[in-house]
Amino acid sequence: MSGWLIRGLLILGIFTLVWLAVIYSWSATSRIPNAADVAFYFIAAPLALLIGIWLIAKVWGLAISQSKVSAPTADSTLQGASDVDRTAEQERGLSIAILASAIKVTHGSSVGELTAKIALNEASLNLDPDLTDSNGFPILTGRIIEIDETAQLNALSEWTIANKKFSMDWTSEQLRAISIGSDVLTELAQQAANHPQLETYLNAQADNQNFNLLPSLQLIALLPETWEIEKRNYVVDWFSHLIQEQGWPAEKITLRSEQQSLSIRGVVAIDRLMLDTFRLTQPCFGIVIACESNVGEATIENWESSGKLFAGQNTNSVIPGEGAAGLLLADAHHTDLIATETSAKLHRVVQNRRSKSADAGGQVSDQLLIEMVQDALAISKVSVEEINFICSDTDHRASRVTELLSMGYKIFPELDSNKQYFKLTGNCGDIGIVASLAALALGHHQVISETASSLCISNIDSHERTVAVLSPWISATTPVEATSI
Repeated sequence: MSGWLIRGLLILGIFTLVWLAVIYSWSATSRIPNAADVAFYFIAAPLALLIGIWLIAKVWGLAISQSKVSAPTADSTLQGASDVDRTAEQERGLSIAILASAIKVTHGSSVGELTAKIALNEASLNLDPDLTDSNGFPILTGRIIEIDETAQLNALSEWTIANKKFSMDWTSEQLRAISIGSDVLTELAQQAANHPQLETYLNAQADNQNFNLLPSLQLIALLPETWEIEKRNYVVDWFSHLIQEQGWPAEKITLRSEQQSLSIRGVVAIDRLMLDTFRLTQPCFGIVIACESNVGEATIENWESSGKLFAGQNTNSVIPGEGAAGLLLADAHHTDLIATETSAKLHRVVQNRRSKSADAGGQVSDQLLIEMVQDALAISKVSVEEINFICSDTDHRASRVTELLSMGYKIFPELDSNKQYFKLTGNCGDIGIVASLAALALGHHQVISETASSLCISNIDSHERTVAVLSPWISATTPVEATSI
């Protein structure tokens, strides 16, 4: 029965019931109604009753609908919480492959060369004849001898003119940093150009075909925060140009902006890259690079006036250094495509902050670092026994060394602190953000050389701490029996 007919019968029934009740009442009481009584009981009263019934029905319907909505909302909340938990667990287990690593520091232009010198205890720092303190005495530095500032300036000038850019005035330290950074980036770009889909993409372009399988190469350039923003942008463009010179197409280069405020940002930038590509369901293929030089008169004067320059008696002083480090990164899909034997798996980075500065007086607690290492091992599902190498950005300061070794003695008592602990800044001088990336590069080299897992730690900052585990890369397409070690 249609809705209008039901409503019509309901209205007729209400009026009929009211009229019958009123007539019966008047008959029983022998009352003679007047015009007002007729108008009220035969018209107004039935209408009021109908309105009342309509309001009650509306309120009841609203209450029922709200109860129906509230029940699914509770279910959806539980489902949403479950989805959040599942996503958090997936993100906690993310990893990325390091396909290649490159460094250039005072003790070598390759990871293997630096590793060999540290292992042989030949990575000591020397007095710099070109830099002296206010008293005229030579100071310890981690200078790279073979940097050609003039050649780098000429290369930048030619590129500036060719691309009609505004010229920049560069300091000696900036030119040195750009020079070593360019060498490291070029080496990694050559490795990236081995991507098997690159040739297919370039051929498709020549044939005017739309071929989008080639991933965008994401460039993360971490430059000193003391540089002007215009110079940092200029150098990022220069790095992009160097990648294109190695054959990678310009339209397939994405520049990622990162904050360079802490020495640990290199590790954090990689962790953020993992998360971003996962959340956006994007392919991950990229280069992260950092370069810095603190070997210059202006820096020496500034550090000495602020009490930061190493002078022997100041336990919280640092030694100037310079260097560059970079990593070629990829997700599992592109790692399997490239099928390189130099891949290592970088697991999620554990980050935390000390409540008390490591530069403050008193004993430096190792408790936070212990908890972070245990968490990193749990995330990576790598056991304590599988770690055979610890690489850190630790320098010579007793607070940092004590914190590192104290943690190591408690968790990794079997490791030899003289042979299986590398303290990068202590060997190469202060190189800022480069140190954390260089530590990862050394860890990567150890993993592919020894087919064993490594632990990378950043504790050079007064408060910030990061810990990451590197393990051998096992392809999803590799048979299980072939992966056993």
